[in-house]
Amino acid sequence: EQQQGASLSPLSARAEDAPLINRRAPQRHKSCAERLIWIKIAICFLGVFVIAVGLAAGFGFPVLGDMKLEEAIVIDSALGDSYDAWVDTDYADLDNFFQYDFYLWNLTNPEEVLAGGKPNVQQLGPYHYKTAERAAEPVNFTDSGKQANYVQLLATFNVAGAGDTNSTDRITLFNPFYLGAVLAAGSEQALVLAMTTGALGKIIGQLTGVGFQQSITGTAAASMLSAAKTQTEAALGELVFLGIWANATADVPGFPAGMRVSTAGVSSNISITQARMMWDCAQSYSFCNYKEGQGLFLWAAAASGNAAAKNTLNNAVNLSSTQLDMVAQWVVTFRDTQAAPVVLAKFGIQKLSDLGYLQWGSAVVLNGASVADSKAMPLPPEFAVYVSRVLATNLTINLQQSKLLFEGPYCVLVVANLGGFLQLVRSSNWAVIASRYNITSVVATALASYIGAVNTAYVQASLQPVLANGGGLLATRTVEQWMFGTTNGQLYSDPLFELLMGKPTKKCFMNNDTTAEAAFARNSIFSRRTGKGNLSDVYQIVGRNRQEYINWAAPVKIQGSDGSHFEPHEKHPKNRRPVIWNDDMKRPAVLVWNGTKPLHSGDVKVDLYTMVGEARQVNPLYFNTIPGIANLSNINGGVPIYNSLPHFSGGAEAWVNNFTTNSTIKPDEAAYLTFFGIHSFSGIVAYLSQKSQTNVLFSHQASAAVQTYFPLVQSDTLYPLFWVYKKSPSLTKAQARSLNTLESLVEGGKQVLWIVPAGGCVIFLFGIFLVLLYVIHKVSTKRRQKNFEV
Repeated sequence: EQQQGASLSPLSARAEDAPLINRRAPQRHKSCAERLIWIKIAICFLGVFVIAVGLAAGFGFPVLGDMKLEEAIVIDSALGDSYDAWVDTDYADLDNFFQYDFYLWNLTNPEEVLAGGKPNVQQLGPYHYKTAERAAEPVNFTDSGKQANYVQLLATFNVAGAGDTNSTDRITLFNPFYLGAVLAAGSEQALVLAMTTGALGKIIGQLTGVGFQQSITGTAAASMLSAAKTQTEAALGELVFLGIWANATADVPGFPAGMRVSTAGVSSNISITQARMMWDCAQSYSFCNYKEGQGLFLWAAAASGNAAAKNTLNNAVNLSSTQLDMVAQWVVTFRDTQAAPVVLAKFGIQKLSDLGYLQWGSAVVLNGASVADSKAMPLPPEFAVYVSRVLATNLTINLQQSKLLFEGPYCVLVVANLGGFLQLVRSSNWAVIASRYNITSVVATALASYIGAVNTAYVQASLQPVLANGGGLLATRTVEQWMFGTTNGQLYSDPLFELLMGKPTKKCFMNNDTTAEAAFARNSIFSRRTGKGNLSDVYQIVGRNRQEYINWAAPVKIQGSDGSHFEPHEKHPKNRRPVIWNDDMKRPAVLVWNGTKPLHSGDVKVDLYTMVGEARQVNPLYFNTIPGIANLSNINGGVPIYNSLPHFSGGAEAWVNNFTTNSTIKPDEAAYLTFFGIHSFSGIVAYLSQKSQTNVLFSHQASAAVQTYFPLVQSDTLYPLFWVYKKSPSLTKAQARSLNTLESLVEGGKQVLWIVPAGGCVIFLFGIFLVLLYVIHKVSTKRRQKNFEV
């Protein structure tokens, strides 16, 4: 037993030690687990942090990108670089301008066309120009900066290089401006009648103008001064007379005020020698002389500030500037205050403007001499002079009758009234003539003859040179004259319209406005949405010339992009149908997706859109009645202007048959489509290829209106004038990369919005998983320990 007990003692010791060992082991495991649990909790918090960062970046980056994009393209105030570039009228950086390549259709056989032959047209070009669209300051921002109202300038510059076609090339075209003038008048005969009224208006206007009135009062003033000088010298002697005039403190009876009195008591200090020179009737500058450009004319010009007149008088009389001004003002004051009442009393009239009517009707003002004779005017003489010289009779029209003719309700300066008067004379309707104009049949017949003389002597003689000088139905001008109405940058006046308007007048195909006044005159006034707060509105045209609608057959709302920007962030370009406002055709146009185009070796990709053909299809709203061409007559003052694709492509090919087979018209719709390359993320137009042709329709009705001078020209023909290839400034590589960076920021943010929070969720769940493992292990350990102790 002792041996057995002894042999059992080690086992007993180990058995006794066993509980102690089992109690120590769980304690060591608990310490390690406590250290690991904080790592697991940290993993959970890391997951939450990653989720927060992902959400912040996912939502924040697109917002930041939109802010940067809006900053780049939205102009909502006069602050910032974008605004400065928009209103910059220095026009220094041609690289940022639109390029226009013009091709003109030269008519090579005008003589054959005038004789009834088919026209032969040859395409000439391209002629290179660049244009810049700018806003004239001040720009009026309304609706908290969401709308801009401004006058739009369009400046054009010739950028032809060596070897290019030259803008001085002479081109013969069918002249739409002549046709427009004829159609506006109704016929060439009616146009001539309108020119007759213009000639009559010039005669009456010159006779009733300020210059004519001053001429009459000036003549009276010179006569009065000469008589007063003679009388005073006879009574007092020359020296006394001259001294009184130069320095008198009071008037001499029967003589006008002296210099000192007429200048508020300020002494003129004019010497006797100087006074004698000014009163010397033999001198051209004498107060007693009233020939045109001399005498009182010269002093009156000096009084109005004419530097040349002042210089002439100062060299002749050697007066100081103050003395010269005093004398000139004295002359004008005497003419107006002393001579004018004498003239009014002499002719029994109430106002000086009636002098012109008296002179025209009775020739009494200038004692029978005509204004045409006295001033060498290229106009027929007055009525009274005409009947006296040509009809060898003495007929007059008094003041009241003249006013009925030229100011009354049946004023013959209106084309319809003049035509009506001549018709009344031809039909011998003397009673109506008497009731309207209070003239007899004899006077009316003489007046009709006089109007015929005006027509023959002025209109016909003026019109024929105009027709021969490029103002007719077929005209030859330089490219620059046709396109922009200039010659070496100076105004080129349309011969016909200068004749009609009485002043140099520009008629051309394109506008070139570098001043706000010129742009305002052609109603280039726009309103557009800026895109502030809503980028879908960026550069949307909503008004023109303060109007929101254009009146076609029904009002058409002005709407659509101006063509430089569209709504950004487009993710489905194939389904997109952006709208532009086509200001050339005054209508909105829809664009459809037509593929993509890489720029800068793929640095940026743009979506291509083409203009749908409905803009040129039959549409009663726009008065389109002919397939393939857009009727623009309504926006061109009735001139039958039509727009088509170049070379009559796109449904207008049938018009080619009206030209000779040698003409270089080659329809090809695919080659002449318009493309807008839109950078979908930013909405910026990064690429533009726009092509259109301008034509004039010479219809059968139009042909009937030009039968007087151009009876044989082939009608029912669409004559091409020019076509233009418009290209936008290309995005630079730097701009493309900047857009790509901005797009990456926004698109990356959208990706972060999903990927990073998703990763954060995985980390968080993994942390939770580890914590759960710890809890499970903890519970299991306690259970094993308890079981062991039991």
